[in-house]
Amino acid sequence: MSATVLQLPAQKKEIRLDLRPPWKVKAGMVAHACNPWLRTPLREGSALFNAGGQELKRGVEVALGMMKNMGYKGYPLGSSISTIAGKLPSSYVAHVVCLNMDSPPTTEPTNLDRGILNTMRIAEKRKLKSVAFSLLAGECGAMDELESVRRILSISAVFLRTSDNVFKAIICVPEALFEKAFLVLETAKAIFEANDFVYCQKDKD
Repeated sequence: MSATVLQLPAQKKEIRLDLRPPWKVKAGMVAHACNPWLRTPLREGSALFNAGGQELKRGVEVALGMMKNMGYKGYPLGSSISTIAGKLPSSYVAHVVCLNMDSPPTTEPTNLDRGILNTMRIAEKRKLKSVAFSLLAGECGAMDELESVRRILSISAVFLRTSDNVFKAIICVPEALFEKAFLVLETAKAIFEANDFVYCQKDKD
């Protein structure tokens, strides 16, 4: 079940809200939140890993091995690390490094913003047509859920307008948040209009 939120009609690009959990969405890449060691305290993150199976977990182990070989003690906050998706319907998983090591986890808005943008850049480089986002930092209370939606919407809109390869951004939201997510459009109206996006009717299908 999904609804088109914004469109660039001339370029056939769009941003959609989707009621399905991110591990059930077919996209070029699915993005979730993690800390510098690519670990996630989120229930949805655990479900994503379970759905991806051992192949996804091995992909993360390879990424951690590369990190250690480069002498890093954790990936930088604001980075996005792509791995194979294993059994997920998506082709790749983007591990968005936006959560601090605190318990419970916290985030800085600038780190989330850079993580979203770096995820879109990876998709562009890999020539992927679509990216599906979880609520990222909003999933674990590190950031208000609607604020997380607003940031994904805004950064995706600006990026899609000039992208040569990425045509669709999908934001996975729980049903309880679906209607409120549309109200977020008003708070970022200037950004969307400045980038030639048009509003679309809600059409859960």
